[in-house]
Amino acid sequence: MAHVNNVLVVWAVGYGQQTRVGADLLRRSVQSDSIRALDASVRGIAREFRGPAVFRRSCCVLLCWTLLGPVLGYSGTWQMVTSFGLVVLLYLAVSVIRRTQERYSEALWTKLDAVLGAMAIAHSSE
Repeated sequence: MAHVNNVLVVWAVGYGQQTRVGADLLRRSVQSDSIRALDASVRGIAREFRGPAVFRRSCCVLLCWTLLGPVLGYSGTWQMVTSFGLVVLLYLAVSVIRRTQERYSEALWTKLDAVLGAMAIAHSSE
């Protein structure tokens, strides 16, 4: 076995053909409960943050933020709370996006493995 671009390349015994198996698929059997809980929460968050309702909520938050600036005199506390809130939200958004992309990548590798496995079986029957 050799590691190539985070993919395990396994040589089919006796045929000399390559089948690729995603590294995530091999780790799937040893996932801990905390990883499963993280996946479930990320799926829920991603499902919740789809659609036009999120855009409307974001516009409302932006409007409240804009109106609170002059009321609070653009104080240092107002700026610090705003900055801190944005940092936390951006960090969470990036984490959700990254985990979602990993899930899509895992699904793609699963489909690719099935196709390559079917091709290997077809070639071996010839």
